[in-house]
Amino acid sequence: MAKDVRIIPASGEINFNENGLEKATVYQLGNDIHIAPIGTIYLGDGTAANLQLGDEATSVDIQFLGGGTITSTGGTLSIGSIGDVVNLNEAGVTYNLPQINAQSLQGYVPSNFALATHTHTISNVTGLQTALDGKQPVGSYLTGIADNSINALQLNVSGNGTTAQYLRSDGDGTFTWATPTDTNTTYSVFTSTVNGLAPLSGGGTTKYLRADGTWVVPPDTDTNTTYLAGTALSLTGTTFSVTDNAIGATQLNVSGNGTTAQYLRSDGDGSFTWATPTDTNTTYSQATASVLGLIKLGDATAQTVAANTVTATASRTYAVQVNGSGQAVVNVPWVDTDTNTTYSVFTSTANGLAPLSGGGTTKYLRADGTWVVPPDTNTTYLQATAAALGLIKLEDDTVQTVAANAITTTASRTYGIQVNATGQAVVNVPWVDTNTNTTYTAGTGLTLTGTAFSVTANGIGATQLNVTGNGTTAQYLRSDADGSFTWATPTDTNTTYTAGTGLALTGTVFSLMAGGLDTSIDIPGVGMLTFSKGLLIGFVPA
Repeated sequence: MAKDVRIIPASGEINFNENGLEKATVYQLGNDIHIAPIGTIYLGDGTAANLQLGDEATSVDIQFLGGGTITSTGGTLSIGSIGDVVNLNEAGVTYNLPQINAQSLQGYVPSNFALATHTHTISNVTGLQTALDGKQPVGSYLTGIADNSINALQLNVSGNGTTAQYLRSDGDGTFTWATPTDTNTTYSVFTSTVNGLAPLSGGGTTKYLRADGTWVVPPDTDTNTTYLAGTALSLTGTTFSVTDNAIGATQLNVSGNGTTAQYLRSDGDGSFTWATPTDTNTTYSQATASVLGLIKLGDATAQTVAANTVTATASRTYAVQVNGSGQAVVNVPWVDTDTNTTYSVFTSTANGLAPLSGGGTTKYLRADGTWVVPPDTNTTYLQATAAALGLIKLEDDTVQTVAANAITTTASRTYGIQVNATGQAVVNVPWVDTNTNTTYTAGTGLTLTGTAFSVTANGIGATQLNVTGNGTTAQYLRSDADGSFTWATPTDTNTTYTAGTGLALTGTVFSLMAGGLDTSIDIPGVGMLTFSKGLLIGFVPA
């Protein structure tokens, strides 16, 4: 029979099943322990067994909810201790027994009560063998614990905990249900200033996370397409070319590689086919007078003389034949009427043809009729010395445009030509300057006419004067009495006159006004003028 025990952690029940049928359940209801059997509860296995419910300080009730019998098949049934009151309830009826105990019953045990100490065989205990069948006894030979069979009841822990609690070791072999400390840091979506999680992307392969926290398709800033050289191509700089000997059947629009007897035939649509060409070669024998055929040349040398123009002259067409060797020949019965002289190679005494030269660019025809390399008659010169002819350099490549002086035979005026350290021709002339006449030229602001210098009109400016700067339009050049000048604004010394009472001023002329004037006018540096009714009646010189 298949027997099993199931422990249900959520309810704390222990179910005893046999062949899938529930036989008994042990569970806790409040402070009570309930055993709901289907059948009989047996205690002991034929040996002495004690069932203790409660302790000296606890009152325990044994209730038979559905009725039943406490039966002892041997041994002593002890209920309570000395001084205890034992209540046996059956279907709500309470029986009060006298205060008895095992000691008070010694010697008075009925014959149907088993002694306190006795033994039973397994067969004497109803259903025990069945309950033991298939069970693994506890011992050193226990090979393992069944999967998912250990729960809170088997562990040294109080209670079953909650779904938020985990089993924590107390370090002493016991456990405690505890809620672990949350050490997990919670992050929000990152910002430009705070670390955080990437936001939901929505999936896809084209968007990337931008610094502002949004998923976007990056703008294409790379407008330069990079190309690589593939099979059969090579890339040099920016130029692609087909690699030599790299194009094979794989690169052509043709199926397979063909055979050695096949050739690539165009299909006229851009594709190719490996095909064996149709043999259109006609096999010929030697030509005869009635059958087309092959001939041999009389000489394999290529004829460089152009053929004469084809004509239809009568009696001038000759048949082609073959000789005994199969060479094509034409028998032309011509008569030599040529009176042209035939020349041989020339000699020193007879005109003639030039002999074969053999080609080349270094040989020339010598008078004796042979082609030879002329002897080198070119003299090689070194730099000129006092004893040997030689080469010199010019001191300057500039062409001299001044005509040379006339050749003279003046004594002591002929000087030898030498070369300097770089090979340039030089002449050392020890002349002495006997010209004592100083040559003058006109500088800034001056003009030279013949031997006379003069100041150029408008040629003297502030630059030539001993003055600083150019001055302004309100300044004039003032002498500093030491040969220098200064730009200065002159002091205004002009006396300004106005017409007084009885006078009129027109331009620079004063006149008496109509009506006359009785006054005296003192003119500084002139004198005192006295007027009466506009007439000058007196003058006192200054």
